[in-house]
Order: sequence, then structure tokens, then C-alpha cells
Amino acid sequence: MILKINKWARLYPARAATLTGWYQQLCSTGSAFLIVPVVIGTLGNEVAGIWFSLQGFIAIFGLSDFGFSMAISRQVAHSLNLNHNINLPSTDLINTCSGWNGIGALYTASKTIFVRVLAVSIILFVLTYELILPWTNLFQHRTTDITLVWYLLAGSFASIFMARLSQSFLEGLGYMYVSRLISGSYQLLCGIFSIVVLKFGFGLVGLAVVLFIGSLVQLWAMHSTLMQISPVRLVADFGDTRPLISELWKVAVPFGLVNSGVYLVGAAQVPLLGVLLGPTVIAPIYLAVKISQVFNATVLQITTAQLPSFTQQCAQGHWSLAKKRMLQTLAIGGVLQILMAFFLFFGSPKLVELWVGPNHYIGGMVLFAFSVNYAITCLAGLPAQFVLASGRNPFALSTLMHGIITIGGMIVVCPKIGLLGVPLAGLVAIILTNLWLNPLEAWRTWQILCRFDNLSKQNVLPSQHV
Repeated sequence: MILKINKWARLYPARAATLTGWYQQLCSTGSAFLIVPVVIGTLGNEVAGIWFSLQGFIAIFGLSDFGFSMAISRQVAHSLNLNHNINLPSTDLINTCSGWNGIGALYTASKTIFVRVLAVSIILFVLTYELILPWTNLFQHRTTDITLVWYLLAGSFASIFMARLSQSFLEGLGYMYVSRLISGSYQLLCGIFSIVVLKFGFGLVGLAVVLFIGSLVQLWAMHSTLMQISPVRLVADFGDTRPLISELWKVAVPFGLVNSGVYLVGAAQVPLLGVLLGPTVIAPIYLAVKISQVFNATVLQITTAQLPSFTQQCAQGHWSLAKKRMLQTLAIGGVLQILMAFFLFFGSPKLVELWVGPNHYIGGMVLFAFSVNYAITCLAGLPAQFVLASGRNPFALSTLMHGIITIGGMIVVCPKIGLLGVPLAGLVAIILTNLWLNPLEAWRTWQILCRFDNLSKQNVLPSQHV
């Protein structure tokens, strides 16, 4: 039975990735649905706000990935089936050796980068806790337990960060369904054991220990799976990889700027509000952000599952298939995002009332603005995925500006109008930046695909006309 399922997954990797993505999302949503009311009910709003804020700061350090995982996953998909006669214009994809020799060299270079970046991140972890957080409103006073929690979360971050290396290769190789299965199981088990430690009264320290142990198990699972499916030893000597490391840095920096902007647009809201207004106001907006992230991730499980296949089809010169995949995915994703925005406004208040009880959610005006901002931002983000998957990244500056405008707007207006400032700042930022740029660049990508498709039908190699 297991062999048949695996055979089907290898034949239809995008479908398998979508199904396991929903499993991952169900695990994430289910664990959050169960644990959030337990955290708030057991720890109280203030301590729960500290926990949510600490997780937000951990997400900040997740930016130290700086786009490497995204760039590597795309590069793996390109290198695995690389046709050197195909050359997309203005691409930042690297022409490595085709097949597993190229994958091996890419792994060696990527591992070197990840280890170096992790070392710097750990130093920043220490400096942030010792020198920056004491000056914020987040902690009135630091205790031994808070210090222990912080450094346990630092260890959890280190394990999750290194797991991204193996995860990037698995997804680029067409095993996204495996990485999502592992990731979903990790989230589910962490959620279950988090509830257990809270019920037994272990508090924040217990939560941090659960995440630390769970992240170690996830790292082992990702790495061992990648080693098992590889027909060559990825840890072997593939020669001097310094030129490849340099090329990866050049490709990853624009991705890092995009990721930084995305974080500032979304995940930075919770810790920033904790710094500006204190931990007591965090719980209502945290619930809204969490629900919207779950809705968006549910749709992205479908759309992102198509990206490795899209990149491989472009690398192989299968332009008609790439066009069809792009058009169908955008249509389905767009409809789903609109439906999610409607449910966010009309359905989430009742959901929160059933979830954590009354009087724990944002007001109607804030929720309406939040829902509109969700719809516009997510719809604008869909076409950008295929631009990136095609080998172009024109969004570094615009996405970073989107995030900076969002954060700047929150700093200016939130102290004056409260939580309403969060979605209003986001709306202004998306209108000024990616609302118009993302569809424009997607249209340019579509025109390139159409041009190459026409040339291939005339039996002319696209690389001859670049």
C-alpha cells in the first residue's frame, strides 16, 4: 500500500504536494486551534502576549535565511533537468552541471553558507536579548525562566534553520510532499505536547522545551530523508565550490530583501505592537493575524505546489505546459483568496468566540479593514510567484518598501488610533508598491513564455533569439 502511494506521488508530485500541504495546514491549524485558548487561559493575557511576542522575534531571526532556501529550491529544480540549449532572458538561475553532479555541488556550497549564517544569527540572538529587549515595553523585568525560554527558542531556531537546507533540496527535487508531511507532523506533535506541558503547569519553559526537542526531530527527519533519496553522496567532494557560493549570494540577496519585506508586511505586526503598546493588546490582533495566515497558507498549499514543476518545464523548454500551469493556478488561487477574505470578515468573529471565548477579538471596523487588506495583498502576491519561479526577481526593492511603509505607518498611527492603524498602514503600502508591479511583471513573464512557445513550434531554439 505504501509503495503504491509513493509511486502515485512520484507520478503526480504537484497533486501529492497539495494533499500533504493540506495535511500540513490541518496540523498547523488544528494545533493552533487547540493550544491558543489553553495558552491564554492558563497563562493569562500578559504572559501569553509575551509568548506570542517571543515567537514573533524568532520569526525575525528566520529572516537570516535571507532567501537562500527559496533560491536553492528553485535552483535545484532548474539544475535537475537542465537543458543547456534553453536560456531564458534576464534570468538569475545558475547554469550548473545538469543532473546529480550539479545537485551535489549545489548542496556543498549551500551547506557552507547555512553554517556561516547560523553562526552570525546565534551571536545576534545573544545581543538582542542582552542589549535590545531590556529597552522595550515587552519585559517589565527579566527572570531566570524568561532567559531560559529565550535561549531554548534560540536552539529551536538553529535546528529549524538547518532543516530548511534539506527541505529546500527535497522540494526542488520534486519531494515537496515529503517535506510537507514531515513539517506537518512536527507542528502537530509540538501542539499536542505543548498542551500537555501547560496542563501539568510547566508554563513558558515547558513550551520552549517542547519546541526545542521537536525541532531537533524535524531536522533529523529532513536530513535523513534527503540522504536516502539521493543516488550520490551529497557530502562528497565536488571540487572548489567558492564560485558557486558567490553566485548563490548574488541570487539570494534579492530574495532576502523580498523575504524581509514580506515579514515586515505580516509577521512583524505582533512583536511591534508589543513594543509600542505593551503585551496586553497583542492577543486580539494575534488571533486575526493567525487566522489570516492560515487562510493564506491554505491557498498557497495549492499554488506553491505547482512552482517546482513550472520551473522544470521552463528548464526543459515545455512552454505550452508551463503557460497552462501558470494560467490555471492563478485562476484557482484568485477565486480561493477572494472566498477566504469573505470568510475572514463574516466568519472569523464567530470562530474566535467558539475558539477562545467572547471579548478576545478585534472590532468590526478593524476587521473590515483587515479583510480588505488581506484580499488585496494576497491577490497581488499570486502572480509574483510565477515571475520568481521563471528565474526573475524584480520585487526586491518594491517588497522591501512595502514592508518599510507598513512598519512606518504603524509606528505613526497605532499610538493614535490603536489596532486600526495596522490594516490601514498595510493598505497604503500595498497600493503604493506591489499592487501594480506584481501583475505588470507577471504579464511580462507571460509574454516571454508565449514568445518561446511560438519559436518552439517553429522548431527554433529560444536561446538563438535571446
